[in-house]
Amino acid sequence: MIGINPEIDYLGRWFEVRRTLGIEDAIAIGRVDLSSGTVEWKEYAHAEWDGMGALSHFLESVGYGPQELLNVSHPQPNSIWKRIALAFNPFGTEKPVPTLWNNYDDSTNGESVLAWKVLSSEQSKIIENNFKDQSVSESSYFLWSLNKTVKQLLKNDDILSWFLPVNLRGPFRKSNPRANHSSGIYFNVSGSASPNDVQQKIRVQLKQNRQWGLLYQTHIGALLGPALMRYILNKTIRESRYVGSLSMLGEWPIENSVHKNANEAILICAPGSPMYPIATGVIKWKDQYTLCLRINPALQQTQQQVEDMLERWVDHLCNITDVNLIQ
Repeated sequence: MIGINPEIDYLGRWFEVRRTLGIEDAIAIGRVDLSSGTVEWKEYAHAEWDGMGALSHFLESVGYGPQELLNVSHPQPNSIWKRIALAFNPFGTEKPVPTLWNNYDDSTNGESVLAWKVLSSEQSKIIENNFKDQSVSESSYFLWSLNKTVKQLLKNDDILSWFLPVNLRGPFRKSNPRANHSSGIYFNVSGSASPNDVQQKIRVQLKQNRQWGLLYQTHIGALLGPALMRYILNKTIRESRYVGSLSMLGEWPIENSVHKNANEAILICAPGSPMYPIATGVIKWKDQYTLCLRINPALQQTQQQVEDMLERWVDHLCNITDVNLIQ
């Protein structure tokens, strides 16, 4: 991109400003002892790392050997005019709508509430078979099930606005390979959306290069300086623009990892914020999915409520007889 310095993590600057507003910045990574069920947690500042960068560093630090970061093929538009148009409108026709929560108070103090689960190999295989049988992508299926799960937190489920992070490593490069290389897409679905409905929304946004538009916009916005960035963030928080995000980080560790501990699994979760109070993290750890669900204190949920919500998410993922699947 013209005028962009590869030495500077422009997206990281937004997370730095978030911290000054008291918004959590920490990517949480957990190392689960499967015998005892205990977790050793480590935090990575999102201002300095993205999820894949943090996860690769963590695995290398605990003995898994070099973890190659996935490069993708989402080439940016060649036309400078197209890039400008995308920067002015990264949403297309999918501009997020204000979410009507049952309970929402962005002045609520405290830390977010996080629940986690390591699925069995059998559960993971069922989920894989489910999204393949429905001819949808893994991300579409997980987002569909999460969309069903959170409906009880809303006053109505006519429109739910979601954010899906998109890895742009490869066509987009920073000098620090573990810095923020992700962008994302916004889209709106109803509470009764099918897996295919979700997939079609994702496909359209990616085909229109909306992930590049958001990248351009966040880089340009970071050049405005901390004062204007704080103003923008405060305004967005007050409007509570969308429901949450689904962070799918792929399969780990890489196949030639030297560390072979069959008695552990790894978790990861995004920090979330009052702007998108439902945050997640999903990876395929060897042959088992691991899931994290993190709820911002603005939604005023207890630990037990978040754990129950996570169980409902798993139930939707594994339940092939769900009426919305058979369409």
